[in-house]
Amino acid sequence: MSDPFRIIQFGPRHGQSNGSPVLIEVAHGATTMLQYARTLGLLRGLYPTSLLDFFLVNTDQGAPELAMEIGRQIVDAHPGRSVTIMIAEVPRTFIDFNRIPGVTAEAAKAGGVTPGLQPWVTNPDDVKLLTGFHRAYHAKLGPIVDQVCEAGGTMLALHTYAPRSVDVEAIDERIGERMREAWSGNVERWPLRPEIDLIGRDKWEGDDRPWMVVPAVLTRLRAEFLPLELEVADSVSYHLADVTMARQYRDRYPEQVICLEVRRDLLTGWWLPFAQMIPDSFRIRRIGEALAHALFLF
Repeated sequence: MSDPFRIIQFGPRHGQSNGSPVLIEVAHGATTMLQYARTLGLLRGLYPTSLLDFFLVNTDQGAPELAMEIGRQIVDAHPGRSVTIMIAEVPRTFIDFNRIPGVTAEAAKAGGVTPGLQPWVTNPDDVKLLTGFHRAYHAKLGPIVDQVCEAGGTMLALHTYAPRSVDVEAIDERIGERMREAWSGNVERWPLRPEIDLIGRDKWEGDDRPWMVVPAVLTRLRAEFLPLELEVADSVSYHLADVTMARQYRDRYPEQVICLEVRRDLLTGWWLPFAQMIPDSFRIRRIGEALAHALFLF
């Protein structure tokens, strides 16, 4: 693997844009079993086969396709605008590119998120390789964020999540088995997540949680998704934890970085927790059009 990411450009390159540029980041963009196998093949440690279950239930299936649809919608409406899409190619099953380097499992748990370098990665060569991928990714992403935002543009940190929020006893090498146990039987016991969640607050408690995006963003999103009869929530599933890289970029550009979760079953029509789902082009187009108009074409 030469680079742990790929970059797709729609419209003219940055600096040649006729309008405000856009960056869409997909930090959890390794969504296929082939990508999982490719990374696993680079590692020297021994990893349980059940990690594949954790990968399938916990990766942002549909996010790369949705990002590219948003990019097409923007450039179709304004051919002179520049849209850059950066997609991570390393599964968060091993290292999460949306975590600050060196974040501990305890700090991640306190923020309501999973760790950066996963605790089952202990082989020194694997640690070196994966943390090197993390550095390379942000060495490329960081300057693009600066270029886009300093030109008056916007960064969208785009994610998708499973329909339900499940709880497991511990995040360890048995995480795949624990996920199987959690999703077996009566899945309705787990809370159903909002269809769209704008991660725009920095704390869980109370109605006076500080905003981390311009409030008008939520208003525009709700207006666009109302005809589709889809709910847009306000930081219900997560807050923008300070251990995330999205939070670091948001702190640098408070009104120009947007973090968003889309429920995966909206993009596939149905969803199974331990299968590689195929995004539906019609659904991708419908959600992508609404997001493009709410965030970039208003």
